[in-house]
Amino acid sequence: MGCKEFRFFVSYFTDSSGSPSSKIVFIFRGVTVLPFQQGQKCTSCIGIDVHQKILVCHLRDLRGSSIFDECREFRSFEGDLDALHDWVLERNPELILMESTGCYYQSVYDILEEPVLDNKAEFKIAVVNPRHVKGMQGKKTDESDASWLAQVGIMGGYTPSYIPNLKYRNLRAVSRDLVKLTQLLQSLKNRESKNFNLAGFRFNVVFSDAFGENARKAKALILTGVKPEDVVEQLQLNRLKSSKEDIVAALSGTLTPEMTFVLKSIHEQIIETENKIKAHIGFLKEKVLEDESDKRIFNILTDMPGWGEITALQFIVEVGGAEFVEAFSNCHKFASWLGVCPGNNESAGKRKSGRCRKGNAFLRRILCEVAQSAAHAKNTTFYGKYQSLVIRLKAKKSIFAIAHFIAKLVYHLVKNNEEYVEQNVDYRSKSCEKNARRWLNDISRYTGLDIVASDKYTGDVIISKADAKVGVVQSLMGIINERKINRRNGTPTQSP
Repeated sequence: MGCKEFRFFVSYFTDSSGSPSSKIVFIFRGVTVLPFQQGQKCTSCIGIDVHQKILVCHLRDLRGSSIFDECREFRSFEGDLDALHDWVLERNPELILMESTGCYYQSVYDILEEPVLDNKAEFKIAVVNPRHVKGMQGKKTDESDASWLAQVGIMGGYTPSYIPNLKYRNLRAVSRDLVKLTQLLQSLKNRESKNFNLAGFRFNVVFSDAFGENARKAKALILTGVKPEDVVEQLQLNRLKSSKEDIVAALSGTLTPEMTFVLKSIHEQIIETENKIKAHIGFLKEKVLEDESDKRIFNILTDMPGWGEITALQFIVEVGGAEFVEAFSNCHKFASWLGVCPGNNESAGKRKSGRCRKGNAFLRRILCEVAQSAAHAKNTTFYGKYQSLVIRLKAKKSIFAIAHFIAKLVYHLVKNNEEYVEQNVDYRSKSCEKNARRWLNDISRYTGLDIVASDKYTGDVIISKADAKVGVVQSLMGIINERKINRRNGTPTQSP
């Protein structure tokens, strides 16, 4: 006999004191089974069905001698949100449960969080994935959805989503606007290049960077009507590989009044967008790095291959600072929340699609961008892992696997407060290569001693004059490189 999937409705019987007794009535209501392991049961809950225009709220209270239900509807304007705030404080539930419906829930969450932060109320606010609390098809109304959310909260059959604190939620607006500005800047550059090509100019042929210092100067002069021969005279030709004749030929195009108007407009937009991007980055740096815990995470990330200052700042803002380590019990749950781990879809012992969930689109973009850079950084763990994966998974899936690896690694480093140490790099030899000359100069300068450098194993004197610093460094580097080759080849260094 077949068995359909179902959902439980739980009703509590109360005893003489008004608290729920151990007797439970299960009512089947149907589509999927909810995960009951995460949420905590409570005796009063308000379920809020959030829409763009209205908020439908349902209170279910088991604290009295009988079940008390109340349904209210509020508009989503600022004044109505204040009325919702007052009504919630008056009812004082143990839990408020709402779905994460796009950006509409955020203003409701912010105004209901205020009394909790000010210690004027002790209720909990939980935001859940709509897929986890989806109602039965064909019997769906706003009131029934709010009622079902309240009942789910009573049962504890919900998985609360991780919501960063107010500081990072506000900084997310700056970080995500920075992403859009960066995309806009690239779009403007593409449009400018296309229009210059249409007019017969070939900047990409003679300039290695079509938006470098020389190229920008040439474009600005051409748009003001300066002739190509005069433009070339004002460029730094010693930094260009192309000949003077080729540059003049590449800058000899024809600009109509219409094309000049369009290019000037685009050029001004590029400069304005670049200034906005600099302001956004400066604002993020100021706000994020003022916290010591965020500064520590920033230093950990920037020491890793593939991470830059901007990606590190955006990552810290999106995950909510160091709080994400406490919100997720292990690295696997953190990677699942990010949406960079394989999905599970198994039925009847057969594994079907392993497509990953959507997760946080901005964090996925950051991690894939970092993975793309780290996977091509030679002599690193990420490079070796990518080369082993790309054979069977191809490029895109391999990059996604590296992003998954990086997410778990970042979790462990932040949780254990450890710095990233590359296993394939000899940091001592790198430090010596970088600082040997300065060390020798300082010894000679501050002690007045002649430096005698000799081989540790053979005892041969390499140099014995303090003023021949370059020769000392070159000889020392030769020995270091020879030892490095011997270690790589497995050849032991003989002691005297």
